[in-house]
Amino acid sequence: MLRTLLVTGLLYLAGLQSLEAQAVGAVEGTVLEEGVGKVPLSGARVTADGGRFVTTTDALGFFRLRDLAAGWHSVEAAAIGYRPQLRDSVLVGAGQTTAVAFRLQPEPVGLGPIE
Repeated sequence: MLRTLLVTGLLYLAGLQSLEAQAVGAVEGTVLEEGVGKVPLSGARVTADGGRFVTTTDALGFFRLRDLAAGWHSVEAAAIGYRPQLRDSVLVGAGQTTAVAFRLQPEPVGLGPIE
């Protein structure tokens, strides 16, 4: 009897860990320059939920944000010399990966006069 309860309890706890692991998902995609051609933006900063999760793009403009709780998130991509772009309604499913593509528009950085 005690052995059966112990085995049942262990199986129950293993099931909870499995469910907990599936309560998160990921967001992945690319950050490219807006315009003709698909120029990847290497080193662009991609954040979720106001900077709570942060990553940067690789040489191909690819990024991946992991371990996001299932539900709605805001995701933003930014790079120096480009206008940031925000997606405020990205749905992440439990145990799933949501694809998001960003195309940033060039925005020259203004410099003050040299004195």
